[in-house]
Amino acid sequence: ASGHPPPPLLVVVATTLGAREVGLALRVAQACRSNGQLVVVPMVGKNWRQLTSDANSMGASVVVFVGPDECVRGSFPVKDMRSGTQKLLTLGELE
Repeated sequence: ASGHPPPPLLVVVATTLGAREVGLALRVAQACRSNGQLVVVPMVGKNWRQLTSDANSMGASVVVFVGPDECVRGSFPVKDMRSGTQKLLTLGELE
């Protein structure tokens, strides 16, 4: 009601930008967008700390980490940027 857009949900891709990671990051982004989230997917070679800092600068409320390990596990760390809490969610849970 304030006229401001909601804070973005930031999907972060690991510094190893392999086809598998990028493809899965885009699937995660699509799942979140289908729930009405504003999603930004930075395709840059930065480490987690730099990307989390970027998310803070953008005012992101949540960061979803997508990297090689997450691709293997099939679950993604989801960090609440306000509280600092983190939980693991599957792609199905993000949809």
